[in-house]
Amino acid sequence: MASGTKSFVFNQEDNWKYKNFFSNVKFEEDQLIFLPNSNSLFFTSSLDSHEEKTIWHLLTARCIIPQNTKLIFKIFASDVDEAVVFLGGKQERIKIDEFLKNEKDFSTKLQIFDQLDITVLENPSNVPLFNLEGRYLWLCIEGINYSSKDLIKIKEIKVEFPKISFVEYLPELYQNLPNDSFMLRFISIFQSIYLEVEEIIDNIPSNFEPFCANKEFISWICDWFSIEETMWSDNELKFFICDAIKIFKKKGTRQSVFNIINKYIKCDPIIIEKFSISDNKFYKKEKKIVDKLFGDNNFVFTIILHESYIENEIKYAGILKLIRSIVPISAICNLVTLTNNIFLDNHCYVGVNSCISNSYVSKYRLKESVMIVH
Repeated sequence: MASGTKSFVFNQEDNWKYKNFFSNVKFEEDQLIFLPNSNSLFFTSSLDSHEEKTIWHLLTARCIIPQNTKLIFKIFASDVDEAVVFLGGKQERIKIDEFLKNEKDFSTKLQIFDQLDITVLENPSNVPLFNLEGRYLWLCIEGINYSSKDLIKIKEIKVEFPKISFVEYLPELYQNLPNDSFMLRFISIFQSIYLEVEEIIDNIPSNFEPFCANKEFISWICDWFSIEETMWSDNELKFFICDAIKIFKKKGTRQSVFNIINKYIKCDPIIIEKFSISDNKFYKKEKKIVDKLFGDNNFVFTIILHESYIENEIKYAGILKLIRSIVPISAICNLVTLTNNIFLDNHCYVGVNSCISNSYVSKYRLKESVMIVH
């Protein structure tokens, strides 16, 4: 933003809806979307600069405008919040904001707006507004879209004021140029480029700091790190991205698997690598059972989690997918869910999901092996 200017910004759903008027549009991911095959309109209430004879500076619009569609911006500025128009065949003085609020027919709103001394812009992106003067400013945006596939989307609109021009840095000869002069318009091109670069530099945290970044950046960095967005809440995702470099530096190791599961379900998993138990002196004796539980080759590793951390099949599949995203291709993950039931020759561990008790055993159960499960 130019030094010394202020701005009105629309880039969130609340901004788009607050005191504004719209027809045949929808809001999605903080974007204003114009519906196809319909008369889509968006009117702002008055943008008040609180100073008469304000010369408006710049309109910036970040839009997605597919082929065979267009956006028409109609802009009106005035020092008063009312206007004289023809309404119902006679001349009337109306309060513009009250009329926009009370009139239900949007085609009538558009007809009245067209009677004002408006500036019309088609598909604008970065346009000087030096010819607009007045305390109040209104925007009317008309979306024309006959395509059922591609939608017109507006990500952000910014209106800056008051006028600040780099002409002020030129010799005095150029200081009092009229607003529509060639020199002023020519200088504004370079001014716009310079200020856009300056704004990017000023807002570097929004491009590198997850807690300051927008959803678009979060999605891009998740794709870059191969992180599944839908598996994390917004807050968890931001914390995960902050630690992603540390985690992925150790990608393919036991520690990285431990860390990522710890972050995802907030527990410390038990990880058993088959090659680490192959040299155990009891392995040859119980090889059949051990191979059944922990895999029959050294590329298998087993992760043991209690069922309280895996509520359903979707959660199980999500954890498995997460693990597979950070392990070597040759590694095979065996994800085991511990239950509070006992199965012979299966995953049952004393002190983990069961314990031996000295409790009283009735005479009818003396022949059974007794374990009290917690």
